[in-house]
Amino acid sequence: MPEIVPVELTLPSGRWYTLYQRGWDDADDDSLAFLGRGHRVFAFPTPDELAAWAGAHDNHHLGVSVLWDAVRGRFLSQFEPADADRYDLVAAGYDRSAPAATRELVADLLHQLGIDLSADPVSDLLPRGGTLTGLPVDAEQGPARVKDVPWEWVLTQVEAGVGWPDDTAADPAYVPREHVLPLESVAPGVEALWLGLGGMGALTLVHRAEDDAVDFLGNGTTLLAAGSAEALSAYVGSAPTRSLPSWARALREGADELDYEPYEDNVVDLDELGSLIGPDVDREGAQTLLAAWPLLEDLAAWLGLEQVHAAFDESCPLGRFFVRDLLDLSSGSLHVRGRLAETDLTAARDQWAACVDALAARVSWVDEPEVS
Repeated sequence: MPEIVPVELTLPSGRWYTLYQRGWDDADDDSLAFLGRGHRVFAFPTPDELAAWAGAHDNHHLGVSVLWDAVRGRFLSQFEPADADRYDLVAAGYDRSAPAATRELVADLLHQLGIDLSADPVSDLLPRGGTLTGLPVDAEQGPARVKDVPWEWVLTQVEAGVGWPDDTAADPAYVPREHVLPLESVAPGVEALWLGLGGMGALTLVHRAEDDAVDFLGNGTTLLAAGSAEALSAYVGSAPTRSLPSWARALREGADELDYEPYEDNVVDLDELGSLIGPDVDREGAQTLLAAWPLLEDLAAWLGLEQVHAAFDESCPLGRFFVRDLLDLSSGSLHVRGRLAETDLTAARDQWAACVDALAARVSWVDEPEVS
């Protein structure tokens, strides 16, 4: 059964970290043994740099594996090799009893580097030294067999083909990307949500289930929020498990590695949207307001704010403005402009502000955010 594990390779140039798919030749896809492209194996000086690069790239030999999505969702600690997955390839050449796992890994390395083990290397041109006995020969070349290979030659080939990805500058100026995971990779359906309301920026969590049920961070009467991603991450990582909804508890592990920044469509400034309610609202503004309407309704239903739901009834100025005017305006109707001139937009704007104020009153802060 194939599995992808982090490994440490000790070479003459130092320690390098990469990902190795044991049993790759049993995989039902086109994946190979190591992280890399072409005849090159990508490796990094630290597990953190390996994790950061792997978490941001799919275009490599392991990217087609059915196991890859799970690998990308690992925490930093899971990119640290186990003791059994640390291979000192410098010393291995002088140990004629090197473990079979070492011989297998080296054979897989040379295969991915495009080295034909069935051919004799030009060892006479290289220094004499240790020989790794019984190195497996690629079964694709014919019946599986083993042979002895001059170890200095092996190290020469590996050093030439293992290292930084082609698109990464291996110099002191290189700064690796921080390893961060999207919230939904750990807790499916969970995303960060930023709301501008009451002159404050409230960052919270929303959970959208497969059955379209919507839940928020809090207890159904108050919405828990923070003024920054760092504060929200700190709260979730330290809050007692029982105080978190079940869908958020998975976020406690590795909280400092999760990305609490909201996606663009999850940034909704309810205060600012109120300024769009006027006779000059255009088609884009109408579509923006309509897009925010379901969120407002979901929050109101979750918090039990019946007055917010009632404000969107067609019998109210705000409800008529949304149901009649905005829908027509967003569809390109030419008749809505004249109707807007006769609509009580001040009352609609005041009702919107009252709805936002009602939501803001139910926010409970986990930190002390600054007023915007």
